[in-house]
Amino acid sequence: MKKFGFIIMCIFACGCLKAQEAGKINVFGGFVLGTAAGIDDDGSSKTQLGVNLGVEYFITNEISAAPSYSSFFESEAGADGAEITAKFNAINLDGRYYFYENEFRLYGLLGVAILNYEIETPPFLVGSGGGGTSVITFSPGETIDDTEVGLNLGGGIVLPIIERLSINGEIKYQTPGDGQLVVKAGVLFGIN
Repeated sequence: MKKFGFIIMCIFACGCLKAQEAGKINVFGGFVLGTAAGIDDDGSSKTQLGVNLGVEYFITNEISAAPSYSSFFESEAGADGAEITAKFNAINLDGRYYFYENEFRLYGLLGVAILNYEIETPPFLVGSGGGGTSVITFSPGETIDDTEVGLNLGGGIVLPIIERLSINGEIKYQTPGDGQLVVKAGVLFGIN
């Protein structure tokens, strides 16, 4: 899945570079916080921090395409002495509509989210409560790898600092998996 994500980002980057003269291009990066992008000790989802990188190409003055890649930091969960690790990544193919421009810009967004998660489940023992133990069998280092596709729906703000540098805040809801709220804070740099 990591190779797939990299290929998708390269295709979008090449497309944007090819069309550089047709409109404004921005690159952006920052931190993201996903409400279901990690795993807790009891196996449930938890809030997890990550990083986000992307590019934005303006099709018109108000409409832009903004593909990005989010990688959430690995989370670990302990269950009766065993450690389970989880890693979540998302490819976001978002469209933005800027509906307000004055001292700052506001936009709504709609897009496709491709969420990939990998969970490593090493073998471990679980107490049976009767003095013995029962073994849940996993192959050593077994990895559960799954990808789900859904929608992104949200909005954001771009606050200029200097001519080509701005602060970018965004909040969106992603539907893949059980769904999650993702909050982003970062910087946006104008290339042209």
